[in-house]
Amino acid sequence: MFSASMSTIPTSFDWRDLGKVTAVKNQGKCGSAYIHAVVASVESQYLIQKNQSLDLSEQSILNCEFNTDLCYSSDNIIPSFGYAKEKGLPLESCTPYISGIVGNVDDGIGCESCMDQRYKIAGFRQYGITKNGSTVSYSEQKIAEDLYNYGPAAAVIYLPPRNNGTTDFYDHINYLIANYTGGVLDISSSICHAGCLQMTVVLLVGYTPDFWIAKTSFGPNWGENGYIRFKRGTNFCSMTRRVIAPFLADSILPTTAAITVAKPAITVSGWTEWAASSCTANCGKCGRTIMKRVCRGGICP
Repeated sequence: MFSASMSTIPTSFDWRDLGKVTAVKNQGKCGSAYIHAVVASVESQYLIQKNQSLDLSEQSILNCEFNTDLCYSSDNIIPSFGYAKEKGLPLESCTPYISGIVGNVDDGIGCESCMDQRYKIAGFRQYGITKNGSTVSYSEQKIAEDLYNYGPAAAVIYLPPRNNGTTDFYDHINYLIANYTGGVLDISSSICHAGCLQMTVVLLVGYTPDFWIAKTSFGPNWGENGYIRFKRGTNFCSMTRRVIAPFLADSILPTTAAITVAKPAITVSGWTEWAASSCTANCGKCGRTIMKRVCRGGICP
């Protein structure tokens, strides 16, 4: 990988141009974008570090890491990286992806298979942050630097519903699907932060001065061959808050890599992140458990 500061990184960059991004997959009717982004980031690291092209299993995380309602668990990006670190990922051919067709599956199916061929990561780190004492800062400029130097990263974006106040998970995803056919997506902050939010996760693979380039898990026929471009420099739908990438045991890391992706109780710009939410058990419009942790200043929308 590279080692460059903001003054020396290219104005525009795309890991696809170097052949370090694997094929777009389709999550189907399961809300597993977080797992697809995690697995895709691991695949890219193996391409970058070892020039090894792998098709790794998303289903293995769904089957083996969590207990229930897996297709509605988009806030489980950290445990998914943890699974890749502690257990490793088998090949897709060993544990094929089926949740896109059948939805949730019984926990534990196939978890002891393929133990002789699993691909692990050494750990994971957050892009784009600097820390000065207890103050944490988020920067799109720093994300671009980290992306160029260390590889594609999973990025969480917070989507508004098509119908404000909905409790339906897929209505949030449908906002993106229904409104994007190509070009540079630009959703205003007021819309991004309207009402009850839900997250989806994409894989950042490149940037220009004007936009980010990201791989989705909506299939190759969606958007721009399965990719999306969204506006850079505006903290698009709070994308700076959680941009996370894995690293392998032999990765060359910066001295700032010690900034971990643990769960510090920090609040930035009125949004409670990582710490337990102060939303009540029944958070107004936010009906599902996964939505209860996103609230504005501790007040349910």
